[in-house]
Amino acid sequence: MDEDLGAFDPTIPEEGPSAPPAGWLDDVQGYQGHGGADPAHNPLYPPPPAYSPQPELNRNTSVPEVRVPVVSEDEARTALLQFVESKWNYSTKPARNMTFRTLQPVVVYRVRMGLMDPEYFLSRVESHPLVRRDARCSPAVTAVLRLIGACDASARLDVLNPLTRPRLPPAVLLAVGGWSGGAPTGSVESYDERADRWVGVPVEGEEPRAYHGVVVLGDALYCVGGFDGVQYFNSVRRFDLAACHWRPAAPMHARRCYVSVAALDGCVYAMGGYDGHERLSSLERYRPHGNQWTPLAAMSEARSDASATTLHGKVYICGGFNGSVCLESAECYDPRADQWTLLPPMGGPRSGVGVAAYRDQVYALGGFDGVDRLLSVEAFSPGAAAWRPAPAMLGPRSNFGVEVLEGRLYVAGGFNGHSTSFSVERYDGATGAWSAVRDMAVHRSALSCCVVTGLADVAEYAFPRPPPAPPTLPDAREDFD
Repeated sequence: MDEDLGAFDPTIPEEGPSAPPAGWLDDVQGYQGHGGADPAHNPLYPPPPAYSPQPELNRNTSVPEVRVPVVSEDEARTALLQFVESKWNYSTKPARNMTFRTLQPVVVYRVRMGLMDPEYFLSRVESHPLVRRDARCSPAVTAVLRLIGACDASARLDVLNPLTRPRLPPAVLLAVGGWSGGAPTGSVESYDERADRWVGVPVEGEEPRAYHGVVVLGDALYCVGGFDGVQYFNSVRRFDLAACHWRPAAPMHARRCYVSVAALDGCVYAMGGYDGHERLSSLERYRPHGNQWTPLAAMSEARSDASATTLHGKVYICGGFNGSVCLESAECYDPRADQWTLLPPMGGPRSGVGVAAYRDQVYALGGFDGVDRLLSVEAFSPGAAAWRPAPAMLGPRSNFGVEVLEGRLYVAGGFNGHSTSFSVERYDGATGAWSAVRDMAVHRSALSCCVVTGLADVAEYAFPRPPPAPPTLPDAREDFD
């Protein structure tokens, strides 16, 4: 890839067009009956079939689970160049003499050059001999250079521009329910990180609730406990991610508002909360296979308004409110021993705190210390003697959603001390910096967030992307001698 390809060398001898071995493409649309590289059947390998958009799959069609690796535009472009520079092409000359002419539509529509890192584009693409050799590449290169020089960063996420059209995300962040405008809401929004947009998810059978917890197990989201302004719930709702429909699941043994929830080994753990009369220390576990809740060992103290996460096979819960004071305590549950262990206390009390496992540490973010809403963050490594300070958020918030999406820690909504919030920000542990992202459409506190991966119909949860105009593929046979 890094080899200097130099100028066109006419002394390199001719060679016939490359082709896959015979039989390799028997089942590929447009190539049935072709003999591949077998000269007795097909001495000149045919050009690719014409572009033909396929209809979208019906959302109820059974699709096998496929884990597609996530790659950057730079990696995709490098892979394309490696292909171009190999002998698997439709040119009569060796790959080092081939230009991008016959691959230009694929470059535009399959490699989003406008999404590449500007430094990478300038040093590895715009200056590449294969690109500079052919003037027909210059319109796309010029367009990308304009995008790089644009002051408006949103221009690089234009869904109508084939150079910047964001790819579908491998995962989405869901914000579910909460308290908005003086009442609970059943709204569900999905954040598409690739497009930096929130999308409203139309759902059937929604029931407004706040101060609940949500987790994802397999193809379903579970909404646990909560409050609707009148009732404190022990009920559990199961959201079918394919059908976008809510259905009831088995209720908990206790009513739990301000509940903390976590998912571990295919089970849902619900702990603490408020039942309308007192704060709770109890813990129970739900197994979807039997649709049943089982009481387990209680925490060392009662707490509502806490938050929980899982790390290395254990459940961690931090902060909260015991009915009298905000808590700085934290504890860890081992499901194998059915036992809780006290952890070192946090640096200060945090009620309405957000807790998440990130980069092999437990992060405690924001909350309320009894006087102010907090923007401070601290982190704990299992086995450490104390919590350590971490970079503070951009603004204070309590009772917000927190999750990890594509290697970054997100916080969404909440109460900032004056009003419920639309705002969303994320922390990049690699750079140690927080940055603002697109606001939600619904201002809300007391919401819960979760991340969904591996959706067969992820387009239903992503920002709409109009289909690109079909590329015009040149007839590769004009390269043949």
